Amino acid sequence: MVTKTNGRGYFNGRGDAPLVIARGGFSGLFPDSSSAAYDLAKQTSVPGAVQLTKDGIGICFPDLKLNNASTIENVYPNLQKSYPVNGVTSQGWFTIDFSLRDLNNVSLIRGIFSRSEKFDGNYAILTVQDVTTKIKPESFWLNVQHDAFYAQHNLSISSFLISASRTVSIDYISSPEVNFFRKIVGRFAPKGPSLVFQFLEKEELEPTTKRTYGSILSNLTYVKTFASGILVPKSYIFPLDDKHYLLPPTSLVQDAHKAGLKVYVSGFANDVDIAYNYSFDPVSEYLAFVDNGDFSVDGVLSDFPITASASIDCFSHIGKSATKQVDFLVISKNGASGDYPGCTDLAYEKAIKDGADVIDCSVQMSSEGKPFCLSSIDLKQSTMVIQSPFRNLTETE
Repeated sequence: MVTKTNGRGYFNGRGDAPLVIARGGFSGLFPDSSSAAYDLAKQTSVPGAVQLTKDGIGICFPDLKLNNASTIENVYPNLQKSYPVNGVTSQGWFTIDFSLRDLNNVSLIRGIFSRSEKFDGNYAILTVQDVTTKIKPESFWLNVQHDAFYAQHNLSISSFLISASRTVSIDYISSPEVNFFRKIVGRFAPKGPSLVFQFLEKEELEPTTKRTYGSILSNLTYVKTFASGILVPKSYIFPLDDKHYLLPPTSLVQDAHKAGLKVYVSGFANDVDIAYNYSFDPVSEYLAFVDNGDFSVDGVLSDFPITASASIDCFSHIGKSATKQVDFLVISKNGASGDYPGCTDLAYEKAIKDGADVIDCSVQMSSEGKPFCLSSIDLKQSTMVIQSPFRNLTETE
């Protein structure tokens, strides 16, 4: 499901606001690809990852293995199998071993176990036709993850999509497999879906050309021959260091736009994988990709589409000079101590940059009577004193 935000002002050079793409619907709350997830995503603002059953029916499910987000293990406990997938043997309950009728008794559950279990087991697996006819999304995005695997088992996902497109409106199709695009380029109607090449991690091998995604990235004009856009992880644009802090942005967005490719970014969620620089605030993260003054991506793929939509529609292009709606003070706590160690120059600089009205200091005293800023009188709580020559100078008060 794709949500077109109203947007304001300059975004990507054409004045277009970035798309909000709901990954499996509102999958941050409801089970991925469930009717409730799709319904709420539509109300608040998908790509549905399409898999094939053994009778060639396309279902919306986030993974090739059904045990990753459904009750399949309980319904068919003895039907686990092993298959080679992209050169690695994987074990589980695969979609190709079950017909659509077999899956009638299988329900969806959350795929990330830190999320609420409240809705587990309440929703059935949906077909591609179910989503378009019952949910009726504004735009529909299908992600094809394993075309080569299905071909090895005499199933053709490209044939399914071409057939389905005659009765179902498909606006975007993405895949990490080059040969899949070679099969479908030119086979849809003139106003067919936009084709988006999905990049996985740079060191991974693309299964059909055996080239790494990093090497394919270096030749975007080649990608343009079969796709109109690219879908990349966040780290392709804003890399992280080994401590999960941001490094300077790459030139990928500008390079892709120069090659005539749109750029969509995956990996957005409110509850996981947010760089420390964003102060655990997903809105700040979205704005870094769509309102940084230098570039804007063309779409974001999110488990929480309401946050992405609000970030773009309500918070982009406001600027730090925006008038306060309520007169209140923002007071730092040992600087931006959620981002950096408290009372450090980095923490204070970040607090000032973030717009804090008052910068605080928890005052402690040294043995010679010198005041300094530290969060606690006990050095071992906020410094590395235990690893220093002073580790034996402990006292009890």
